[in-house]
Amino acid sequence: MKFIAEERIRLDSDDAFWAKYSNPEGVRLGYQQILDSLKQQRHADSEYHAKSARTYFGSDLGCADTGGAFGYIKNSVPQVSSKDDSVAKKWKALLAEDPAVAQKWGEMQTLHEA
Repeated sequence: MKFIAEERIRLDSDDAFWAKYSNPEGVRLGYQQILDSLKQQRHADSEYHAKSARTYFGSDLGCADTGGAFGYIKNSVPQVSSKDDSVAKKWKALLAEDPAVAQKWGEMQTLHEA
């Protein structure tokens, strides 16, 4: 229920929500169908952001340039995040907390689009 409520708030209105979560004939999707769609969206979002982080750091999320942003400790041993959902979460936090990284990432995207 939480994910559906958050999506409804994000879309600003009931009409916008049902426009997105109805089939081509206008029939509203069921609860499980909406949850499945949201799960797919979260998975795609995680893949995209994890790929972005790996691109930015040259596929080395353990390099010194990350400032340890992708690191964690497991059983007293330093580890580097590798799962897309964890990498994506840490990447989005890094972009929000470090204006220099956000700016450089924006410049890299602009160059890529040109």
